[in-house]
Amino acid sequence: KLNKGEYMLKFSVINKIISGFILMIVFLLFIAGLGWNAVERIDYIQKVVIAGYQIKTELLECRRQEKNILVRGIDKENLVLWEKAFAESLRIINTAKHKGYISPKRNAVMAKDFLEYKKAFDAFLQKLNEKKALTFEEIKVFDENFKIYGRIVNVESDKITAEANSLGLIMDKQ
Repeated sequence: KLNKGEYMLKFSVINKIISGFILMIVFLLFIAGLGWNAVERIDYIQKVVIAGYQIKTELLECRRQEKNILVRGIDKENLVLWEKAFAESLRIINTAKHKGYISPKRNAVMAKDFLEYKKAFDAFLQKLNEKKALTFEEIKVFDENFKIYGRIVNVESDKITAEANSLGLIMDKQ
């Protein structure tokens, strides 16, 4: 029976060099795989955070156009900009869901809240079209409703970002 030292002496120099080279390649492939995995996870987290911020940005654009309509009355340009920002918000939410950046449950909550916001906005436009002018109290009520939906969507987009950040923290601990 050969001990470890004698076993290595049986190898020729060329076999030792080839074995060392193969071990080095296997080790480098292992390290490259770990690095690739880390980059993929960071990329995923970045996309989740970006989706959360894009939703928030589009919501703020909706709110800005809504304020313009509250202050100035129905203006075709502001209405088109509001509809564009609203449609973009829904597109981002659905794209994020399909790419796995937002859970189906969070997506359902956000889509529902955005549609409730749209219903409130449509009710506001209908009331404004009927009366041509709203009292300060009526405007205040609509504004409060819009704020509620805005806060809900902001909270949801903050949760998306927080979940992504917690994934980053989990990654750092591993």
